Amino acid sequence: MEDGMTTHNSASHAVQKSTGVEARPIADFHPSVWGDYFLNYIADDEETKAFMAKHLQELKEEVRKELQAVAGKSLELLNFIDAIQRLGVAYHFEEEIEDALQKLKAMCGAYMVEARWRNQKCFPTLDEYLNEAAIVSFGYNLATTVCYLGMGELATKKTFDWASQNPNVVKASGIIGRLMDDMASHEFEQTRDHVPSTVECYKVSEKQVRDELDKRVTNAWKDVNQALIRPTVMPSPLLTQILNLCQAMDVIYKGEDTYTFANRTMKNNIAMILTDPIPI
Repeated sequence: MEDGMTTHNSASHAVQKSTGVEARPIADFHPSVWGDYFLNYIADDEETKAFMAKHLQELKEEVRKELQAVAGKSLELLNFIDAIQRLGVAYHFEEEIEDALQKLKAMCGAYMVEARWRNQKCFPTLDEYLNEAAIVSFGYNLATTVCYLGMGELATKKTFDWASQNPNVVKASGIIGRLMDDMASHEFEQTRDHVPSTVECYKVSEKQVRDELDKRVTNAWKDVNQALIRPTVMPSPLLTQILNLCQAMDVIYKGEDTYTFANRTMKNNIAMILTDPIPI
């Protein structure tokens, strides 16, 4: 063995001198008695197969939850999708990713429309404002889709196809959020360079505007409630996600903008739930 190694090294030096290229020694290991057994191994017993299938499903649910966690955070969502594509597992989530990207694309388009209105000092009509930009830019279309990502097998391709068509209940939730947000925050927003809100688009007195917008919010709530009456178009747990989003808006924007100014009412609400709960 020693003689063989010496001969090999001498040959390497000779090649290096004649060609000027460094010749590196090559390790010549004996083949393993196991061969490629472990590379080709596939479990035959049903128990192992069931365990692996369950583990795979659990991992897929974890990824869906991570997708759900970055809802509304455009950059984080794109980075996460990029990461799972680089890992080669994106094919497990093709429908969810495609739907989320389409919603994100629509939201970016709505932002561009609002930016154009702001730069051109344009005051669209209320219907133009709501239908062309404001409802989509509020983000509830995207939020609804992302909520479904963590719901496992209950959220099927049919679910995402239905949500992508902006059904009445999804549109109603967007109206509730957008109008309540605008009524609560428009005075603060208009102190800086900002797109007109629904209040500015309605060219009447502020009291008349608020009365009209309150009616629209009430009608949108009727649409949400109607969608929850059995028999429902989609399974109730899916519709409950939309209801939860609407209820969140009612808490955040009723009477004041507690999202922007969270150190007042919202801070107290969070404290009552998490740090000072009522003993039962």
